[in-house]
Amino acid sequence: MCGIALACEAAKSSAGHGLEEELLPGLRARGPDHLGSWQGPAASGSLCLTLVASLLQLRGAQPGACPWVGPRGHVLCFNGEVFGGLEVPPGANDGERLLEALAAAGDEVPRLLSALRGPWALLFWDPRAQRLWLGRDVLGRRSLLLHAPDEADPRLLMTSVGPLGQEGGGAGAPGPAAKPQAQGTGAAAAVPGAAAAKEGAKAEATAPVLDLAAAGAKAGANGCSGAAAGLGGSGSGGARAGGEGEDEEAEPSGTDGFWTELPPGVYDIRFGGGSSSPASAAAISAPGDTPGSNLQSPGCSDETGAVSVPYRRLTVGGTALVMRRHPWADPVLLQLEAYERPYEGGDEQAPQNPSSVTAVAVGKTAVGVPKRAAIEALLAGTGLVPQEMEGEEGKKDEHTTGDGATGAALQLPRALPLPGGPDAPALALLNVMLAALRVRCTAVEPRSPHPAAAFAAAAAAALGAEAQPSWRRPDPHDFTVPAPLPGAGSHVTGAAQVATPVVPEPAPVLILFSGGVDSVLIAALAHRALPPDVPIDLANVCFAAGTSPDRLAALSALAELRGSCPGRRWRLVEVDAVLEDADRHRARLLALLRPAGTVMDANIGAALWLAVAGQGRLRPPPPPSPSPYPPAPAPPASGSSNGADAGQGGCTAADPDAGLYGRLFGSAARVVLLGHGADEQCGGYGRHRTKFRTGGRRALAAELGVDMRRLWLRNLGRDDRLVADWGREARHPFLDEAVMGLVRGLPLECVADLTLPPGTGDKALLRSALALLGLPEAAARVKRAIQFGSRIGKLANRRDFGSNRAANRRNAGSVAIQDVIFPPPAEPPGV
Repeated sequence: MCGIALACEAAKSSAGHGLEEELLPGLRARGPDHLGSWQGPAASGSLCLTLVASLLQLRGAQPGACPWVGPRGHVLCFNGEVFGGLEVPPGANDGERLLEALAAAGDEVPRLLSALRGPWALLFWDPRAQRLWLGRDVLGRRSLLLHAPDEADPRLLMTSVGPLGQEGGGAGAPGPAAKPQAQGTGAAAAVPGAAAAKEGAKAEATAPVLDLAAAGAKAGANGCSGAAAGLGGSGSGGARAGGEGEDEEAEPSGTDGFWTELPPGVYDIRFGGGSSSPASAAAISAPGDTPGSNLQSPGCSDETGAVSVPYRRLTVGGTALVMRRHPWADPVLLQLEAYERPYEGGDEQAPQNPSSVTAVAVGKTAVGVPKRAAIEALLAGTGLVPQEMEGEEGKKDEHTTGDGATGAALQLPRALPLPGGPDAPALALLNVMLAALRVRCTAVEPRSPHPAAAFAAAAAAALGAEAQPSWRRPDPHDFTVPAPLPGAGSHVTGAAQVATPVVPEPAPVLILFSGGVDSVLIAALAHRALPPDVPIDLANVCFAAGTSPDRLAALSALAELRGSCPGRRWRLVEVDAVLEDADRHRARLLALLRPAGTVMDANIGAALWLAVAGQGRLRPPPPPSPSPYPPAPAPPASGSSNGADAGQGGCTAADPDAGLYGRLFGSAARVVLLGHGADEQCGGYGRHRTKFRTGGRRALAAELGVDMRRLWLRNLGRDDRLVADWGREARHPFLDEAVMGLVRGLPLECVADLTLPPGTGDKALLRSALALLGLPEAAARVKRAIQFGSRIGKLANRRDFGSNRAANRRNAGSVAIQDVIFPPPAEPPGV
C-alpha cells in the first residue's frame, strides 16, 4: 500500500506551483517506509509531469523504492495488492512485477489490469507512447482523488489524499526525511510553495463540479455500468442520525468543488504520438526547465478495437487533453461493476412453500433456506459444492471447494444441530471466505512493526497508568518516547525509561472488532488462516466509558471465540475515547474525509480513525464461553516459541501477554481487516427492510445493487484515507472478487430473508455460516453501525443539535459539516 500523487502543468508555468508541499505529509503518513518522486516532460515538452509515491512495504523480501522506474523509462505509482491475476513469485514485490507487465502491455493495459484480483489504484506513465494510464479497481477499494484544472488552480492533480489539516500535519510520522528521496540522477530541490489552504477553499466556490451522473449514464451507454457514477439513489433522502440503527444518508456528490472521487475504472490520457526519451528521475523541483510543444488529439479506440469513453476534457497550460475511460476486459468484473442480481421471479414477502425450506439453527432462531438439493444444483460446476459427510461419529468432516487456492479443507464440528446436514450455501461461503482470509492474512512480509507498539510499551514503562495514546497528542503521529514521571523509580537522564519496556509479540493483522456478525466471522476464519501460536489483535472503540453496545458485544463475542477457537491469543485493544479526542484532530479528520463532508461522515470517520490507531488498554481475556462443539482447528504452528499453551481458552499461566493487561498497548500490525461490503451484499441495513416491505424481493435486490454500485463513493475511498493515515493497510475479505461472485449468484432468500426479524433474517447467509462454526450467540446479534455502537453519534447529536430528537428533525446525518458550530478543541492531557 502506498500514497500516490501526480501533478501536470505547463512546463514554463509562471505560477511555479510544482507538486504542492501540503500533499507530502498525507502521502508520508500512508507510506512510512519510503517517499520518492519522478519528474519529466510530456506533450513534447510543453507540459511537465511530477509523480510522487510513498511506500508501506508489505510484499517483497528486499527493501523497495518508489515510484518504480523501468529500464525504458516507464514509471509506476502503485497503491494496492496483487492477490491474483499476475504471477508474483515468493519474495518478489507485486508492484515491481506489475511494472514489468505494464511496460510490455502496450495497448493491452486494460486487459492486463482487468485480470488483477485485489485492491489497487495506480498511475502509470508510458514515455514512448506519451500516454498516462490511471485508475482504480472495479470496486474502488483504494482512494484516488482528481482535481481538474480551473482558474483557481490550473494544474491537473491526482492524489490518494489531499492536504492535511494545520495542526500536526504528520510531521512527526515515522519514515523518511521531510523531502522526498530522489531516484536515479538529478539534483534535489526544495518543494516550492503553492496555493495556500485558503486559496483552495476559495477555489471550491468557483471550480466546475464533475457531473458523475452524466458520466455514469454515458458509461452505461457504452457497455460500462453505473459504477462509473455510483448514483441512482435509494430515494431515502437524509439520515435520521439520532435513531438507533438508522443508516440512511443523503446521496453524496463525490466532489467538494475542488477534489473529486475518481470513479472506478481504467483511464488514459494521451499526450501525443511517437516515442520520447525517458526523463531523468529527480526529486520534486520547481517546473519551468522544460521546453514545450503541442498535443496530438486522442482517438476513440485503441489498436485492440476496444471502445473507450470520453470521461473529462481538460486544458493544462493551453494544451487540450481528453481523459478516456476503458471498459473492463473481464466478464467477471463487468458483472461485479453492474451488480445486478438475476431476477428469480416472484415478489412474495413470505416463504414460497414451508415444505421447500429447511430450518437452519442460528442461536435460538431459524433461518429459512431452500433445501440442499436445489442449492447444490445451483452451485454445480462452480467447485463450491461440499463433499458428502463421512467419517465415524465424533470425527470432524472435511469440506473443500475443490479449488487448490483455498489450501487445506475447512473443518467443521460434527455434532451440529442441523437437520438434513450442513447448509450448502453457508458452507460454500465459508470456503471462499477462508481462501480470501488466507491471502489477506499471509501476504505480509515480516518487517518493522508499526511504531505504535514500541511507543505504547515505552510510554507504559515510563508513565505507568498515566500513559496516553499518541492520538491524545497535538500531532497524533508523534511517537517519541515520553519522559518518565518524576520519582517514578531509578535515576533517569533525558528520555530514558524507568523500567524496561515490554514490547509485545507483533500480530500479523488487526481486526476492527465490534462483536457483530461481520467482525466475528472474519476473526473466526482468520483463526483458521493463521498459525495457532501467533496473536490476533482486535480493536474496539467506545465513547461511553466502556459501556457502549459495541464494547459489550465485543466482550461477549470474545468469550465465545475463546471457547470456539482455543489456543489463540486474542488481544482486545479497548480504545476509550471522548468527543474532545475527535475535536482535537478535527482539521486532520476533515481533510481525510474530503470530498465527503457530512455529519455522518464525520462521526463514522472519527470512530474509525481512532479504532484503527490500535492504541488503548489491553483487556484481560474473559473466561471462554462453553462450547457444545469440538474446538476449531488452526494451521500448523509457525515455529514461534512465544505462543501460549494451546489449552481451552488459549491463555494460561504461561501467557506471554500477562504483563500487558490493563496497560497502554499499541498494535504492531500493518494490516487491518474490515467488514466492508457485508451489509450491502447481504441486506444488513434498515433501509433494506423498508424496501422489502414496500416492494418485495425485486425492490430489495435493486436496493442491494444500488448499495454495491455506490460503495466506492460512500465508503471505500473515504475509509481508505482514514485507515491509511495510520500507516496501516485496509483489507476487505467480503469484497474479495470470488466472495462477491458467490453471494451475488445465490438466491436472494439464501442471502437475506427479511420476512424474519432483525438478528435472524438480515444477513441470513452470514448468520448461518457463524452457526456452522459453532458461534450461535454472535450469529444472532443485531447490527449497529459504528457511530451508534460506539455511541459517538448520540453524544455528538446532543452536543451539536441539543438532543437526538432535534438531530432527527434536522436529518443531522446529511447536514454539511460546515453548517455545524463546533466548540474549540480541548487541550490534550499530558502524555
